[in-house]
Amino acid sequence: MLYPRESPSRERKSLDGLWSFRADFSDNRRRGFEEQWYRRPLRESGPTVDMPVPSSFNDIGQDWRLRHFVGWVWYEREVTLPERWTQDPRTRVVLRIGSAHSYAIVWVNGVDTLEHEGGYLPFEADISSLVQVGPSSIHLRITIAINNTLSPSTLPPGTIRYMTDTSKYPEGYFVQNTDFDFFNYAGLQRSVLLYTTPTSYIDDITTATGVQPHSGSHPPTKPISRLSGHGLPKSPVWFTSLLRRGVWPEVTQLRVAILSLPVVLLSHQLPSAPSLGAALSPAPLCPLPRCSPLSSSPLPLPTVLPSHQLPSAPSLGVALSPAPLCPFPPYCPHTSSPLPPFTVLLSYQLPLLHILLKGQAISVKCSSQFELEVRLLNAENKVVAEGTGTQGQLKVPGANLWWPYLMHERPAYLYSLEVRLTAQTSVGPVSDFYTLPVGIRTVAVTESQFLINGKPFYFHGVNKHEDADIRGKGFDWPLLVKDFNLLLWLGANAFRTSHYPYAEEVLQMCDRHGIVVIDECPAVGLVLPQHFSNTSMNHHMQVMEELVRRDKNHPAVVMWSVANEPASYLESAGYYFKMVITHTKALDPSRPVTFVTNSNYAADKGAPYVDVICVNSYYSWYHDYGHLELIQLQLGTQFENWYKTYHKPIIQSEYGAETIVGFHQLSLASPGLPCAHSTASLLLPRPRSLPTSSQTSAPLAWPSDGLLLIGLVSRRLRCRAYGTPLLQTSQIGEVAHGYTSLLILFEKDPPLMFSEEYQKALLEQYHLGLDQKRGKYVVGELVWNFADFMTNQSPQRMLGNKKGIFTRQRQPKAAAFLLRERYWKIANETRHPHSAAKSQCLENSPFT
Repeated sequence: MLYPRESPSRERKSLDGLWSFRADFSDNRRRGFEEQWYRRPLRESGPTVDMPVPSSFNDIGQDWRLRHFVGWVWYEREVTLPERWTQDPRTRVVLRIGSAHSYAIVWVNGVDTLEHEGGYLPFEADISSLVQVGPSSIHLRITIAINNTLSPSTLPPGTIRYMTDTSKYPEGYFVQNTDFDFFNYAGLQRSVLLYTTPTSYIDDITTATGVQPHSGSHPPTKPISRLSGHGLPKSPVWFTSLLRRGVWPEVTQLRVAILSLPVVLLSHQLPSAPSLGAALSPAPLCPLPRCSPLSSSPLPLPTVLPSHQLPSAPSLGVALSPAPLCPFPPYCPHTSSPLPPFTVLLSYQLPLLHILLKGQAISVKCSSQFELEVRLLNAENKVVAEGTGTQGQLKVPGANLWWPYLMHERPAYLYSLEVRLTAQTSVGPVSDFYTLPVGIRTVAVTESQFLINGKPFYFHGVNKHEDADIRGKGFDWPLLVKDFNLLLWLGANAFRTSHYPYAEEVLQMCDRHGIVVIDECPAVGLVLPQHFSNTSMNHHMQVMEELVRRDKNHPAVVMWSVANEPASYLESAGYYFKMVITHTKALDPSRPVTFVTNSNYAADKGAPYVDVICVNSYYSWYHDYGHLELIQLQLGTQFENWYKTYHKPIIQSEYGAETIVGFHQLSLASPGLPCAHSTASLLLPRPRSLPTSSQTSAPLAWPSDGLLLIGLVSRRLRCRAYGTPLLQTSQIGEVAHGYTSLLILFEKDPPLMFSEEYQKALLEQYHLGLDQKRGKYVVGELVWNFADFMTNQSPQRMLGNKKGIFTRQRQPKAAAFLLRERYWKIANETRHPHSAAKSQCLENSPFT
């Protein structure tokens, strides 16, 4: 499904803004259908309120019943169309809804137009026949009824529970039960718009990318067949343009059929190790913003330290190798080894068209009735390849690859694929133009690595939610830009769309900034046997078809996730996930497929079918409360068991702890140590005199700032007065620049759950365990969660889930600074040129 873009042949009209809104509070929630509210303006059948679109309706109004409302709500908007849209027989008008959670029925001028099940993906309908009927057709009334009820066969699933005890509940009282931990926001949560195309138009484009390193102007070739066992061809860039053509006004409905025709493509050669090394050797990036070119002694990575810690003088002279990346873009210019020439082949083929004319199916070959022109433009808007005809190949020498953020000095390089269709119709020639951003990159998986462009990639990022105050899950550009600024500041290179597909604009931002995405469908809460029925499976497959069709062309999307934390230990889950994953790989063989598990490694029935193991665990949070000393042991055992059983790369897809911002349990020690005392090193101004023993009675003659610091530290650590055996000081030695290092022994206050110190300490213990396996077979870590988010009310949740490293208002907690330091450190380590010495595959793996 192509994202609606304006072009010389296409227009769009946003319907975002205020809509009329009404919830059906009747006992059976069906009064709107019984009274046919869609047949006349909604205001004529009763009172309405203003509702902004996009937004969730739950937190907008002051009617308490809307907060947890379950049932049908009604939206309506009246629109005036441009006159040419209603009078030009060569114009096709389409209504597109970005999402409607969870089941939607749409009427246009009272006519039932389309229905859609599923709350997080777009759907659309050709409404040309409804708007091109006469002079009065410029006025349009769009009515949308949405039901947010979840059933065992929806995604996500849910159940309705009727409370029958009339001594406690009114008659007919019911609640919506779910098995997922986020609020079930609903409504028109993404944009609604109208757009036009010609009656002969480009309906879809599919790209699959790869690179072919070579020397000389004529690379070696070898024919291969599309039908060689991997579904789609292993071509560098392959796309199919689907066209629809109708003769006005007899054509009332159009259908497209794609024939499975063999395509002859060029094979690919694996690069030699030297050429790969030349391609992947990174140029050092500047550690500070707007600085001069790097000197021979690069500065260390910027580190955010607590206010009481000061760097020692010797550390200022330590040079890191390789030079650290700059956490503050834009980067300063640096020289680097030129990339070897890459040739990208761009192959395309047009299918046959089937046109349904008043119920009669007629197969038409259109090769003699239209022409197709294709151009590929680089970021400087220069044409680098072009072609004509119904099928062919475009060669792109010296191609720039799409690299993730912090993996290259020029990440997220995008080309523009321009497609122009010219067709002969009964009303004359018709042209259509569409431009698709294209990123050239490969994805491959070995038994211990995740490769992007042949280089090992380590996911260091977050899980997110589409969630914010007031707007709920409603799409909001300022919030989206703020989130991406925080991701770049954090040094995150990836996130998972937990636990549903995000808005298309989010993925466009990922393409632009190089943020890698694990794209997840809304299969969360599959915990009951009835969730694995054939009905659920068929709907699950349909959702995956819609998701792949929408997001297949985003280079940022590197893996599909078909579920989160299902009951994959059930016997029925094995066959269920085998079928869903096989279906997803058939839809897109160019990407790996996974689901996120929290089942035992030995009992998981779905794990044999995934390409990457994604594991959620919350050691020292949901069990062994407070025992941080157990995390490294339990995490290491988890990794070893999964890898020994499946020999697949592993991502720690969730870990974290709940933290209420501002809650503190102060300690300078490294929490979780199994000892009664801990040590901390403080750097204080050089004293005029220093006692040689803690038993001395001689007073200290220190500067006032030093005395104040000691007093503050002592009070926070509940230490007794100086000179007692509990607090001992000894002069360790003097270092440059007038600093003296002191060793302080103190009684440790262990951090307590829900404090910021506990969240930080828990993450640190996880990081120690991750570092033991990172570089072996653990290929990523995604903290839970990017920001606090709303959930259903319960004694376990205080105004939502507080596991975010940012608050719901995007203010950082202490853990955000910890992760920032870690992620930039990992980015510098993984950019070392020797890290990719053993990785030479520059093709997409066939994930079939």
